[in-house]
Amino acid sequence: MACFGFDKETPEEPGQVRVRGCTDVLWLSIFLVFWCLMIFIAVFAFVYGDPLRLINGHDSFGNTCGSSSNSKMGELSGLDTTDKKFLYYLDPANIEHSLQICVTQCPDNNILDLDGLQKFYNRTKSALCSYNFDLSNVSYHEAQNRTTIITTSLGPCPPFPIYKSHHVLNRCVPEVLTNETLPLIYNIYGMMNDWDFTEEILNDIYKTWPQMLYYSILAFALTFIIILLVNLFAKMIAYILLIGVSLIILVNMILLWWEYFVLKSRLDNTIEAQTLSADACNEHMFLILSVIFTIFSVIVLLLVLTMRKRLHFLSTLFHESADCLSKLPALYWQPLSTFVMLLGLYSFWIITILHLATANYPGTRSLKLLTNFVDQNITTDNSSMSDPSMPDPFEKNLAFVHAGLTAVEFKDATWVRYMWWVYIIGIIWSSEFVLACQHMIISGAVAKWYFTNGKNKKSIVLSSVYNLVFYHLGSIALGSLLIILFKIPRLILTTCHSKSDTTSTKKPWMKKICACCSYSFDNFFKYINHNAYTIVSMEGIGFCLAASRAWHVIIGNALRLSTINSIGDFILFLAKCLITMIIGTAALFTLRSNSELHFYAIPLIIICIFAFFIAHSVISLQEVVIDTLFLCVCEDKNINGEMWHKSPIIKLSKPKKQIVKNSNNI
Repeated sequence: MACFGFDKETPEEPGQVRVRGCTDVLWLSIFLVFWCLMIFIAVFAFVYGDPLRLINGHDSFGNTCGSSSNSKMGELSGLDTTDKKFLYYLDPANIEHSLQICVTQCPDNNILDLDGLQKFYNRTKSALCSYNFDLSNVSYHEAQNRTTIITTSLGPCPPFPIYKSHHVLNRCVPEVLTNETLPLIYNIYGMMNDWDFTEEILNDIYKTWPQMLYYSILAFALTFIIILLVNLFAKMIAYILLIGVSLIILVNMILLWWEYFVLKSRLDNTIEAQTLSADACNEHMFLILSVIFTIFSVIVLLLVLTMRKRLHFLSTLFHESADCLSKLPALYWQPLSTFVMLLGLYSFWIITILHLATANYPGTRSLKLLTNFVDQNITTDNSSMSDPSMPDPFEKNLAFVHAGLTAVEFKDATWVRYMWWVYIIGIIWSSEFVLACQHMIISGAVAKWYFTNGKNKKSIVLSSVYNLVFYHLGSIALGSLLIILFKIPRLILTTCHSKSDTTSTKKPWMKKICACCSYSFDNFFKYINHNAYTIVSMEGIGFCLAASRAWHVIIGNALRLSTINSIGDFILFLAKCLITMIIGTAALFTLRSNSELHFYAIPLIIICIFAFFIAHSVISLQEVVIDTLFLCVCEDKNINGEMWHKSPIIKLSKPKKQIVKNSNNI
């Protein structure tokens, strides 16, 4: 009986005496509870958040510029601002107390009086006054003596002069630098530079999500081409990858340094008043990327030179994995399903994070002008009217002055920031969960094919999927969670490394010990994890027991294992790097040409991370097949003892026996 009430009619294969049952159910329950928490946070984010509020800004009444679905929160809220994508400050000299409105177009010329303001409106249909002020019905001759009433920081119209402006981050900013406009530019740029660092990042992420989607699909297509080349040209693919990676590494290193110097030169030629902090951070980030990538390039090129004489062993490994995949072609669909799941997961994560960044509580406050000053001016002006009995349209236009305005302010909820950690943990845990599911399906199918000599090939992959879904999701949840938990010691070791770098100059060996332990610990545990998944799929045991078995297999076959991993996995890692760098190069040219982006180093990094994960999900098909075949050989020997050559391995193709022979020779 399976875990969810389905009968398992197919008996276990000979030699697998353990009856399968649900493994690590508690951890699956914890994983599901965690996802319920993530869904709750997502609902909260979708209700209160609006990514357009981050990109286009919002006016003083709570309307998001460029949005058709604004909530009703006051007299002038709930408006359709689809055609009003730019935020305009009525008084840039006093931003903190200035009315903000959404406009269709920023002023394209200097406006000195009400007549010029009306002409600009008639020409562009972009009103620079408050929404409830009918600018078209105001006569210039009637209002020329009342300019001080209608041109204030709180409206209804902006104080004169109004300077020619262009939009920066969808905010109208004076374009021409003069002694009069310089303080205004300082104020607006200062306001934008005061944005939260996270908001600056998410601003560009939101603008580049289509590129992230396109390059993710391109990464998947390129990875499948690499896999086909590995299977078709098993003997030559290693040399092709070494040459290709060496060339693309040099190209990327040159491009990164070139981009850094271009950004630096551009910032050096920009006056301080027009410098965004996002541009400065972008330049600094490219410097860091250039240095890190240069170090990475030197290490990889040295390893390539070291490995070039040991490639004869790879043809056997790749030929054997290609033979297995040719007998189980259904496995090629597994990376596709993993890609779709990862793409859906990353899309959900990005959308939720963007909404979460703007999930603020709306609050209201009353805005009232200097009504005594206005009343006095209206009374004085009315006394000079020729016919006091005639209604003054100006008084109707100023009715909102006496009633006051309801301004909307979005307040940050401090506890929302803790939700970020939930989603950071969630994306890592869920990504590892999806990749682990793929690993178990592939390893289960390969192991069954190995020990049954390829019988019932049509049902092997489906049987492996069945075992995963109805028996071993708990083991997957536990293993993927442990990867996150075991990153904490690595974080501690990395912190010790950084502290020793700044506080200790007499003990450089401490740095090397911290770095070595950090790297070795993390990678060794990942390998134990992957082999544990394979044993769970082969024998139907729990994760902890499978990890113990994997440990003994690794210790008992350390020489063979090191041979396979040091060469085979390194070449496949180069294939992942090749795809990531090709995607990164194309993305760099695309992002740098977008003038609306100011901190595009972060979207570039995210695109490269997505490309690497997608390449890993597809290329891991080859890795898992090789590692599983090796474990099958070891288990076959353990089960049959000295008679292991009479086991089903003898019925496999000749290269399978060469795996062990070549590893013994090396």
